Amino acid sequence: MTSNDVKDTALSCSLFICDLLEKVYWFIEGLGKRAIEFKETPCIGRSHGIHAEPMSFGLKLALGLVK
Repeated sequence: MTSNDVKDTALSCSLFICDLLEKVYWFIEGLGKRAIEFKETPCIGRSHGIHAEPMSFGLKLALGLVK
């Protein structure tokens, strides 16, 4: 194995991680926009796999951002 093999692999991994982080950033930003957009939309809450009190769909999306 030559040093170029290591450099090429490291560059490829760096570019992949950079691309992945950019996609995660756009996903989080989009999820935040949707949370604001749907903050008044009601949906069924869940508790241990059964129906619970209604909550807003925007809150459900915002909780996904926190996790």
